[in-house]
Amino acid sequence: MTKLNLGCGPQILDGWTNVDYSLGAKVSKTPVLGTLARQVGLFRVKWDPRIHLQDLTKPLGWDNGSVDFIYSSHTLEHLRREDGDRLIGECARVLKPGGVVRIVVPCLERIVENYRRGELTADRMVEELLVLPDRDMSALKRLAFGLFDDGHMHKCMYDHSALVALMRKHGLEAKARAPFDSGIPDIREIEIAHRAEGQVVVEGTKPAAASVPR
Repeated sequence: MTKLNLGCGPQILDGWTNVDYSLGAKVSKTPVLGTLARQVGLFRVKWDPRIHLQDLTKPLGWDNGSVDFIYSSHTLEHLRREDGDRLIGECARVLKPGGVVRIVVPCLERIVENYRRGELTADRMVEELLVLPDRDMSALKRLAFGLFDDGHMHKCMYDHSALVALMRKHGLEAKARAPFDSGIPDIREIEIAHRAEGQVVVEGTKPAAASVPR
C-alpha cells in the first residue's frame, strides 16, 4: 500500500511516504549543511533526513494509478493558485481508482467572519492570513528564506466550496469532511486535532472507472 503525506514538515510517520521540499528538509539531506544549520540555530525543530524531497509545483514522482491514499495538511495554501490546481490534478493522476486524497487548509471564511465580528483587527487579520513575513523571524532566517525558499507564506486561500470545486474539476468525487471523519482508515495516526478543527477539510475519491481530465 502506498500512502503519501505531502508537505509533512518535520514530523514523519511510519507507514507513509513523508514528502516535503522546504528549506529545512533540503538542508537535512546534506550532512555538512544540516550540522551547520543546527549549530547556528537556523531551525527550531530537527528535520529528519528520511524525508522524500519533492517539489510540489512539479509532476509527482509516482506512476499513474499507483497511490492508495494522499494526505496533505496546511500545504496547499503555500502554493500559488495555478500550482495548487496542478497539484490536485497530479493527486488525481497518481491515485488508484477508489483512492482518497484529503486536503486540510486554513479556512478563509472563518478568518473573515472573525474580522467582521470584531474579533480580529485589520492588522491582526493580515497576520492570520499569513501573507507577510513573520516579523519575529531572525535576520539569519529571513536571509535564508529570501535566498532559497519563500514557502512559509500563504499564496492562496480557500473555503470549502472552492476546494470541493477544485477537486471536482479534476474528476474526483469530493465533499467537505469533519476532522477525523475520513475514508483513510488510519486517519487518527496522521491528523492533528488543532490543525484540523475549524479549518477547511475536503476529501476527494477517485471514481472506480475514472478518466482524469487532462
